[in-house]
Amino acid sequence: MLQPIVDKKIFIKNFFKKFNLLKEINPQLDEFLKALSAKTKIYVIGGFLRYVGDKNYKTKDLDIIIAIYSDEVFNKIIQNSFTKLQKNKMGGFKIKLKNITLDIWSLKNHYGFKRNVAKTEIEAIAKSSFYNFDSIVFDVKNRKLCCKYYNLCLKTGILDLVIN
Repeated sequence: MLQPIVDKKIFIKNFFKKFNLLKEINPQLDEFLKALSAKTKIYVIGGFLRYVGDKNYKTKDLDIIIAIYSDEVFNKIIQNSFTKLQKNKMGGFKIKLKNITLDIWSLKNHYGFKRNVAKTEIEAIAKSSFYNFDSIVFDVKNRKLCCKYYNLCLKTGILDLVIN
């Protein structure tokens, strides 16, 4: 059963255990994320984060947003890194890798960032999730977690809209 995130240090430790294992079994993903993290911030969102503490959960996909502000640069990075990809919802890409599907979007085209709903990137992503249950964001480079609305959902048991 999912629980609110109380201790962020423990969560971050568990995140990196699971994230590193995922990269270990997917060398193409590992190489891509290393190259990306040298150039920009990577935000992990949604389901992968919800199940960081669940040892029995097997990750099927990874949703990320990268802090790229040019469509041309974003498309070039993705298309130069992967041969099998397709457009996903909201202007990102769906990439099928060994054992996992990667969904990736640029921050420039992210709804919350475009509408300027918050002062920071991580808050803009969290505040523009449709439901509070999905409003969980982790900045991999800076090790910052934004889970206010997600925790509220779990504490109250109420699924609610977050998006402005």
